[in-house]
Amino acid sequence: MGVAELSYRDAVIRGIAQEMDRDNRVVFLGEDIGKAGGVFKSTVGLYEKFGPLRVRDTPISEQAILGAAMGAAMTGLRPIAEIMFSDFLPTAADAIHALAVQVTVGGEGFNGLTATSAGVTIAGGVLSDVTPPLIEGNVKLGHVVSVNVGETAPAKDAAPHVQWLLEGNPIPNAVQPTYAIGAGDVYKRLSVAVTYAPQGYEPLTAQSRELVVAVGDFEPGHPAISARSCSAVAGAIRCGPLSHASDRSFSRRS
Repeated sequence: MGVAELSYRDAVIRGIAQEMDRDNRVVFLGEDIGKAGGVFKSTVGLYEKFGPLRVRDTPISEQAILGAAMGAAMTGLRPIAEIMFSDFLPTAADAIHALAVQVTVGGEGFNGLTATSAGVTIAGGVLSDVTPPLIEGNVKLGHVVSVNVGETAPAKDAAPHVQWLLEGNPIPNAVQPTYAIGAGDVYKRLSVAVTYAPQGYEPLTAQSRELVVAVGDFEPGHPAISARSCSAVAGAIRCGPLSHASDRSFSRRS
């Protein structure tokens, strides 16, 4: 006997159809699962076969989809709820937590009975699309640079955590969106790491490109800021002790 070969999509359609044929209490809820046949065409033909009462298009609301499915189950139906993308499940966390709600049933001549379902653990969503952070400004001694924190999807973090790095190591207390470059940073690799943690999602850290910190800018006509004097010789700047200073002094431009 040969083995039938099916695509995952066809297997999903056939499995749902078999259950709906077997039990008329099975109903199907989700976004665009009706006439459209699903955004991935994984519900094609179900609407035409079982009709709009059993194959129902829903609003774009994961909480509404799962909330309606829970209510339908409490009334004796056997709902199938489709969530278009698993990344959207955390948006329905309140409805999923309600699976652990206490349901009280009873009636005339019966004592009330309270039943509690098992608790459900909700896994955090995953940030699937990240635009890495960027360092903006002049990466030179005496300048202040800032970080463009980039973007994440499907959720955004309004206040991500920032950590500036030098030679790949965290700079103590450098956790602000801006960083003032000091003398000890010159010729070293500067980068910034940004950690995104939107509510309901697993934290994700992205790092910018490493940029080498350059020396500061100098301009003629001002006293030197250190115990050294510089002179222009054949277009180059040469520095030496003050006692050996030559005709033109230079200082760092602020």
